[in-house]
Amino acid sequence: MEKALDISRWQDTLDADVARQAGITTILCRATYGTGKDARWDRFAPEVKAAGLRLGAYGFATWHYRSVNGGSVDTARTAMLAQTDALIALALAAGADSWVAVDQELEAGQSMGLDLDANTALLAESCERIRAAGLHPCVYCSAGWADARINTAVLWVPLWIAWYYSDPADPDFGGCTPLESLPGKWGDYLRGLGQQLCAWQFGRIGFGGKYGVGSANVDRDWICYQPEKEDTPMEFEPVTGKQLRCTSAENPKCETFNSADINDSLGVLELDKTYTITARGGTIQLAGMTGTWYKIIVAGAEVFCLELPDGRCVVEDAPIVEPPAVDLTEVLAALGRIETAQNRIETNQAAQGKQLTALQDKLTAAGAALAK
Repeated sequence: MEKALDISRWQDTLDADVARQAGITTILCRATYGTGKDARWDRFAPEVKAAGLRLGAYGFATWHYRSVNGGSVDTARTAMLAQTDALIALALAAGADSWVAVDQELEAGQSMGLDLDANTALLAESCERIRAAGLHPCVYCSAGWADARINTAVLWVPLWIAWYYSDPADPDFGGCTPLESLPGKWGDYLRGLGQQLCAWQFGRIGFGGKYGVGSANVDRDWICYQPEKEDTPMEFEPVTGKQLRCTSAENPKCETFNSADINDSLGVLELDKTYTITARGGTIQLAGMTGTWYKIIVAGAEVFCLELPDGRCVVEDAPIVEPPAVDLTEVLAALGRIETAQNRIETNQAAQGKQLTALQDKLTAAGAALAK
């Protein structure tokens, strides 16, 4: 767990060296509001980098607002693409090396213009666009928003969750209850996200001066893991008696990779077809989900697949192939017939030998008589 801050134009000023000396390793700066650039981005992002801290970025999304999309998914998608591309451009130019987040919430007076499925699909597309640009996407939202507005089983990206369990008297890092001990429904919810939880924003009241920002309040976050944990290749060990089977027709299905690296995508396995596992690896993080890598042979070539806990791909015992039952009576009878045939052949060969010997004797005698 690492200490992080979330800042935007509301903090006005930043002394990143003060934040670093106070134990902060990462600062996530708001880069965009819609497609517009945050008023402090150009000042904050370089200062974070200059202080030797990790730079994260986030874009405050508005494409899900009914006032923006009018209830149309197509209109929302057009806005999403424009807002995502604006975020990508700024994050790339600044050298963001921590999470690049799509910030989704509702401001006062706004209402939701998408249902759960459409919202999840557009979030997934936005995050994949960020990933394709070489950045590390996540979604920032409240715990209640993630629970009600996002199908987290379908959205394969890490989540940066805001839940202020002590608000309005939010503690600093040292007084924060560990994630493992958070009480109640939302504590259970956050723990239930497992490796999909990449960061937790636990406090927003107070402590601004301590961390070098020009506001009384500053958002404080625990980074559960940094993005590079997603990309760790695995080493394999032999395994026998197992096979892998794709069980879901949903997209994406059981994805395969050219190597044990989630950035090396190849394709998908066929539904309900089984593949023999030739080796297995340890667990790996894939877009917020933890699974186990397996090396398999397909059409004579080695490929890699990820078994996931949602049942999309399962590893099961390979069926034991029993040898066919054999009737020993038939076997003995067959052996008897072979023995009889061999005896018959031997008898015939002996009779033919005697005939040849007699013929040779006659020829010898005839030759002797002609010689006189």
